[in-house]
Amino acid sequence: MNKEDLLAQISQEFKNVTLGDAYTLAEEDYYDTSHWHFDEKHIDSNLTREEWDKREIEGMTEHRWWLLEEIEEAIEAIKGKRKMSNKFPNPLDVSVEYLNRYREGFIFLQPQAYLFYTPSIMIHKLCNPDYIDGFSFNSWLSTLIFKTEDFNTLLNYFSKKQFSILIDFLKYLMGLDTVDEFDKEKIQIALTQIQSFKFE
Repeated sequence: MNKEDLLAQISQEFKNVTLGDAYTLAEEDYYDTSHWHFDEKHIDSNLTREEWDKREIEGMTEHRWWLLEEIEEAIEAIKGKRKMSNKFPNPLDVSVEYLNRYREGFIFLQPQAYLFYTPSIMIHKLCNPDYIDGFSFNSWLSTLIFKTEDFNTLLNYFSKKQFSILIDFLKYLMGLDTVDEFDKEKIQIALTQIQSFKFE
């Protein structure tokens, strides 16, 4: 399958995917260091909720890789004891910058969220290989490989057509001279794993 056909199928089959009730990639990136979500009960019994919130809000200044608008939204979420708003309702529109900045969140994504961010990862890898950070693609790919305990659950969130596109996408990357051998080894591992998957 060529790139144009892949892009057309991704757009068609993933366009109606939603984030649902899952956390955003930015929230899971935050969870990577704090082990806490903004709508959850705080995890330090020595602090009141107000003291905890104050500490977390002040700590947002340490997240220098975060976009200012995401920091502001996170602070409002902490104050409101709620989840962050999803700034990308369309799964095809998630920006390269967003995926690159919050890449550490991929490993913590719930299955619905992983499905939601997958089409943009595929689109940017196909169209903007020089702009999508290798680490963000590898974080996405590593999650696919290493979520062994949730592997079946994760892939069951894909429709059969989406699953087929995922395989075609990885096979397409294997045929590119621009993909280095280290990445191809990981892609092959992912392909071997997911091709053995059977839908429930």
